Amino acid sequence: MKDYESAAWKLDTLRVGIGATTTRDQHRRKPCTAYPAGVATSPLAYHYTMLNLFKPKIEFLTHPKNHGLIPEPYPAIQHLPSWYKKLPHRKGHKGIHTGTVKRCAPFLDAMELGYIIPLAGDIEIVTSDEGATVNTESEFWDKIIGTHSDFQLGPDHPSRPSPTLKFSNFWAMKVPVGWSVLFVPPLNRPDPKFECFSGVVECDKYFNFVNFPFFMKDRNFSGIIPQGTPMVQAIPFKRATAKTNFCCGVLSDEQTTQVEDTIKRLKGHESHYRDNLWDKKTKCPYS
Repeated sequence: MKDYESAAWKLDTLRVGIGATTTRDQHRRKPCTAYPAGVATSPLAYHYTMLNLFKPKIEFLTHPKNHGLIPEPYPAIQHLPSWYKKLPHRKGHKGIHTGTVKRCAPFLDAMELGYIIPLAGDIEIVTSDEGATVNTESEFWDKIIGTHSDFQLGPDHPSRPSPTLKFSNFWAMKVPVGWSVLFVPPLNRPDPKFECFSGVVECDKYFNFVNFPFFMKDRNFSGIIPQGTPMVQAIPFKRATAKTNFCCGVLSDEQTTQVEDTIKRLKGHESHYRDNLWDKKTKCPYS
């Protein structure tokens, strides 16, 4: 029995009262219709309510002094670039082999994962000396930008000569036990001005504000990076599922047949993956 089914059974037992004689089989044949007020109004609605109760809960929490004054994190699917929205599914005569990345489900899935954490306030940045010198200024009421020592990355990192800067983040992430968070630059929509470094934090144990080191990609930038600019994409994941057994080998006869079958299906229908295999994650209006 799945967790949510077990919980549903226990909740129904409590609902009908102590001393109820309904058996589990009777429960399945005749679902209880006395649903909690404000929770569900039908067997189907109750079923989905129980499913939602067992979805992992991800929370973004900020200090009371900042609440309502800084932009809130939001699902990454809401941050689709304008160039992607305007891109047609096909170009030219709209025949075979004219599909754009708009038809690429893996490309969209990467952009949909997790959440976007936006910049808390405006920051003025001026780079000079081919990026080796960076001056910053902000009127934000708290420290919003800092620096890292150059020796931490060494002289040969590809970001050089740009110094390593650091955006302050004012949202602490609370995740379930056993979960970590992968912080990366927003996938498939790079910012031409700057790039944050990637990192994995065990946020179930490290409950704190995770700041984001970055470097300036535009070595001749002079302007304001506005409040609300996406800094990183935060992708929570269960650590246990990231541990796998790894090996390299040779395809078996059965696996070779499976690969050849997939290739034939793609040649028969170019959208085979998108139409027959892909598990659509969201109702994206631009997919």
